[in-house]
Amino acid sequence: SRTEKVLFSQPLDNDLVVKMLSILDRYQYSYSVVTCDNTYVKSSIDLSNYPWKKYGNQIVVNDLDELIDIINIKHLNVYKIDVYQVENVGKLNNLLNEDGLSNLKYFANSSGLVEYVDTKAGKGSSFSLLVDYYSLHLNEVVVLGDAPNDIELFSNAKNKVAVNNAIE
Repeated sequence: SRTEKVLFSQPLDNDLVVKMLSILDRYQYSYSVVTCDNTYVKSSIDLSNYPWKKYGNQIVVNDLDELIDIINIKHLNVYKIDVYQVENVGKLNNLLNEDGLSNLKYFANSSGLVEYVDTKAGKGSSFSLLVDYYSLHLNEVVVLGDAPNDIELFSNAKNKVAVNNAIE
């Protein structure tokens, strides 16, 4: 649907996804894979520190091989890879860059979550698509946000509000 195109505007390349997941697995990072409909998470990962993760749409997998099989067999579009409990984002990015994965955009928050998306994806591009699709004027739209992944959204909007629990 048009809504999915707006909300999930740019999937990650599947070869890149497999390569990144292999690296994350090798260095024992906890991660989940986000598609349009579901979040795929390994059974060993505790997401209780991340209350915004919806439990209704989580599919638990046993290991990396099972996850890769699901992605390939179902021809899933992966839109985001979330990495949990990251103490040093620079170290993680260096590991990814060493393996040629420097063409990703990422957002990190103070809870140790790092979200990786395609460089063309994000709330800013989705905002622009919505404004164009509905022929809105920027002064007619109010955006709300609370995290680093909202900065791009805020830069495109005239009327913006940081909610009470926003990360500074």
